[in-house]
Amino acid sequence: LMSHLGWVTALYLVASHMLVKGILFLALAGVILRTGNSRLTEAGGLLRAMPVTALTVGIALWSMSGLPPLMGFGAKWLLFAAMADKGWTAMAATGALATFLGLWYMARLFAALFLGPAPASAPREAPLALLLPQAALIGGIALLSLFPKLLMGPISAAIDPEFAATLVWQGQSLETIYGLWNPVPAMLIALAGAALLAILWWWVGRRRGGDWTPRAALLVAPPLPPALMPPLAIRLWQGVGAGTERLADLVRAAYTGNGQTYVLLALLYFLGIALMLATVAA
Repeated sequence: LMSHLGWVTALYLVASHMLVKGILFLALAGVILRTGNSRLTEAGGLLRAMPVTALTVGIALWSMSGLPPLMGFGAKWLLFAAMADKGWTAMAATGALATFLGLWYMARLFAALFLGPAPASAPREAPLALLLPQAALIGGIALLSLFPKLLMGPISAAIDPEFAATLVWQGQSLETIYGLWNPVPAMLIALAGAALLAILWWWVGRRRGGDWTPRAALLVAPPLPPALMPPLAIRLWQGVGAGTERLADLVRAAYTGNGQTYVLLALLYFLGIALMLATVAA
């Protein structure tokens, strides 16, 4: 979507992810600091010991999933609407499905850290030096969730010189759409649907009995039925995973702990961006 609407939506999503990832990095730093454990498989049961961290992680994951009422919902709503307007119905439907699948794998992180039996020695809550920045970032998410035009307006104005001809969408200017859009009804419907699905999930688990728990369902259950995962697909994704780990090991070598190295990397990054922009302008 190389249009005004596409650029505004993309940059709004970037801002949303910046806020969310900042919260998650700070929260996980607090978990590692207090527990001394950096392995997700060995974590769990921290909900009572670190309730504030659990709250911030929950808000961040919900926002990143693109579900209402947080800011990711507005950007994805515009994105899917623009796709549907271009006739890309299948792509829009796939994107909507990916939103719900994203919430599922994000819930795995929350379940692994905070659900389950409490550890024998309960850790303390994360220090204020980590909690206060998270609170500030959550404030930014809340502000932009309620008033998305605070960010969309300046982004739209900055993009105008390059995409002035694409300001009209569905017979209205983009600014008019921002002003008229009332997300509350759509948010309430989506939240009601999510609540019904959660109740259904709980009811099915109760009927199954045994060792079923929400945490076990999230962490142990396979993402797809075995019939939909043929051996070829399994080997393919195992290879992709192994290759990604090897690539990550190579990239990690750049993190030496030396401040001069980081300054050099930042300088090379900005020089690369400047060279790319100069090439495009030429």
